[in-house]
Amino acid sequence: MEILSRLLIRRLASTFPFLMLILVWNCKPSEPYVYVCHDGLIDYEKVESLRHFQSIINPNDSLVTLVIRTDEDYKKYIVDRQEKIDFSNKTLLAGRIRTPMSGYIARQSVKSYCISGEIYFDVQYVVNKDGITVFSEVPFYAIIPKISEETKVRFIIHP
Repeated sequence: MEILSRLLIRRLASTFPFLMLILVWNCKPSEPYVYVCHDGLIDYEKVESLRHFQSIINPNDSLVTLVIRTDEDYKKYIVDRQEKIDFSNKTLLAGRIRTPMSGYIARQSVKSYCISGEIYFDVQYVVNKDGITVFSEVPFYAIIPKISEETKVRFIIHP
C-alpha cells in the first residue's frame, strides 16, 4: 500500500505543473461588461450630436445598422464624433434609414430578452409628406451599457 501511495504522489507531482499550465492558459481575464441581463426595457442615452457616417458606408443603402463597441469602430464609421463615448463601459447602437422625403425619429426603445441573449432596438420614424421629394437620411443612435460580443442586437425599424 505504501508503494502504491508513493507511486501516486510521484505521478501527481510530475503532472501538476502541466495541469497548472493548462489551467492558466485557458483562463482569460474577464471582460468588463457592464450590462447584466434582465428582461424588459433598458435605459439608454439619446445622442443628438451624431449625424453622418463615413464614406465606408454606401450612401445608397436604404438601411444601415451598426453595433459599435470600440473607439476604433467609432472613428471608422462616424464622421462627427462630438459625443465622447467611453467604450470601456458603453456600446453605441447606430444606424440610418433613407427616406423619400425628409423625416425624423418619432420614438425609440431598447429591450432585452435574456433567454435568447438578444437586445431589440426598436425605432419608429416619420416621413414628412408635405415636403419636396428629395431623399433624406434619418439617423438613429442610442448609447447602452457595454454588451459582450455574443449579445445579438436586432434592429426593428418601422414607420
